Amino acid sequence: MAASAIESATPSTDASYIPTHSRNNPDYDHEIYGTKTGIHRPGCGLDDVMLSWGGDEYSYHVVKEQSTLLSETLAMIRYHSFYPWHNAGAYRYLTDEKDDAMLDAVRALNPYGLYSKSDAVPNLKELKKDLIDEFFPHKLIK
Repeated sequence: MAASAIESATPSTDASYIPTHSRNNPDYDHEIYGTKTGIHRPGCGLDDVMLSWGGDEYSYHVVKEQSTLLSETLAMIRYHSFYPWHNAGAYRYLTDEKDDAMLDAVRALNPYGLYSKSDAVPNLKELKKDLIDEFFPHKLIK
């Protein structure tokens, strides 16, 4: 799985792993997209940046409207693969106070990410349906 990256801005010099950006990217030398902050203003907060589209970003957009999950949990989902930010400290010039508060939660999830998954398909009957019902009140699982 590729790491998430901020689109429409050049890679942070603090980032050690940004697979989606290189000199081959047509936006690399763009007068706006090719700048440090791109279309974003400094301190705008990660809620206002465009992240590369992947499983984490997709899941975040699905559950943020369909659940009552805490903001820390939503941050864990969205920024889980945003390694340049939570591992390397990159893009700090775009973050705000909310992001600073969410960082510990995102880092707490990190050990359970890549390489910690099972090939076994979960048995939905064994899942804690009461927790699913609590955080997804629209009865996604019947």
